[in-house]
Amino acid sequence: MCIRDRYMGISYNYFLREGLMKVTSIILLSLAFAAISAQVIQIVPVVSSTRTATCPGGFQPSSCGCGLKCGSTHMTFGRKKQCHCQCVPTDWSVAHCMQLRTEQNIDMGLVVTEAHTSTLYATCPAGTKATGCSCGNTRGDYLIHNQVTCQCLTADSGWTKAYCAKPADARYELHCQYRKVAANPVTATPGLIAVGCSCGNSCNSYTLANNQCNCHPGCGSTWTAINECRVAKTPAAIAAEQAAAAAAKRAAEEAARQAAAAAAKRAAEEAARQEEKKAAEEAARKKAAEEAARRAAAAAAAAAQRAAEEAARRSCKKEEAARKKAARQELLKRLLDKLLLQRELLKKLLEELPLLLLLLHRELLKKLQERELLKRLLDKLLLQRELLKKLLKKLLDKLPLPLQRRLLRQAAAAAAQRAAEEAARKKAAEEAARQAAAAAAKRAAEEAARQAAAAAAAKKAAEEA
Repeated sequence: MCIRDRYMGISYNYFLREGLMKVTSIILLSLAFAAISAQVIQIVPVVSSTRTATCPGGFQPSSCGCGLKCGSTHMTFGRKKQCHCQCVPTDWSVAHCMQLRTEQNIDMGLVVTEAHTSTLYATCPAGTKATGCSCGNTRGDYLIHNQVTCQCLTADSGWTKAYCAKPADARYELHCQYRKVAANPVTATPGLIAVGCSCGNSCNSYTLANNQCNCHPGCGSTWTAINECRVAKTPAAIAAEQAAAAAAKRAAEEAARQAAAAAAKRAAEEAARQEEKKAAEEAARKKAAEEAARRAAAAAAAAAQRAAEEAARRSCKKEEAARKKAARQELLKRLLDKLLLQRELLKKLLEELPLLLLLLHRELLKKLQERELLKRLLDKLLLQRELLKKLLKKLLDKLPLPLQRRLLRQAAAAAAQRAAEEAARKKAAEEAARQAAAAAAKRAAEEAARQAAAAAAAKKAAEEA
């Protein structure tokens, strides 16, 4: 059953499919690597008009050929890879240069050595294959046995050389076969590359081109032999690659299993989280409904309480209005009595007003006389002040300068203090006058308000009466 995440759209099947795809891709890559790991043998013939032919860089000589039926050759494997014909004269030489490359055109390296004996047989070291042979006394006809042993067919050959080759990469090895046929030319077997040739009748004059051995017609050769090879991986390398591929496959399967398990775990956790979220949302909705019901009940109770309070307030208002009406009637009665009393007082005040005005006029004349007297006294004081200032100036002029400065500073300080005191007195007098005026105005306003209220109350009482 497919466990799906409703929010992200991820499924267990999806992760399982992804893991299988990864495993398949790793297996296919392993098979592709095994398919392209096959090696290619390249043979390049280098022909020279001298006794020495030199292979290009990256190539090693696998076999040599000489003109004038010369079968005795020598190879060098140092800085220069060369074939040397031992016969004199020799009109030409050829080096069959070999290189091992991958299908990606990468040089995998080639190691060529020489096995030299003074008998008719020369055997290559273990792990190498014979790609060519050479015989002494200018003899050129030879055979190769079991891919490793060279045999010179002429009994008077003074020595035998086997040219032995192997791949530089230990994971690969050469597989060669030596075929001798009574025909000329001879083409290599499909899938194999010709690396060396041999001709009968002591003839070593041949050409190796287009994967074909062709003995020179002038030699009178009765047979033609071809040495053909291929490169393959060693059984150990194949087993190691298979083990690596199997390990990669197991690792990929384990990774896919772990990914699928992790995906299933995440999906289950997400489903649990969603269930918890739904339960929390349901609890929140239930709590909200309960809260709404509680608030509705509280609102109903509050509304009932407000209605009861409103009824009580209305009853109280009616009682209060009745009490206020009775109090107003009592107050109006008292005000009417008071107004009648004030009316009598005003009548008496109007009768005494002329006498009061006369007394006020006499008091005002007295105040004016006192003011004139104070003005004359102030003028005398100012005159005396000027005289004192002149006298003080004369006295100061006679005193030393430091004493003058100190006295001037003291006088300035005393004058400033007197001015401040005078300003404070003026400010206090103004504030007292302002407060007195405000109090008088307030009393007058209150009295006028009381009189107006009393008059209005009396009028209203009279109207009601």
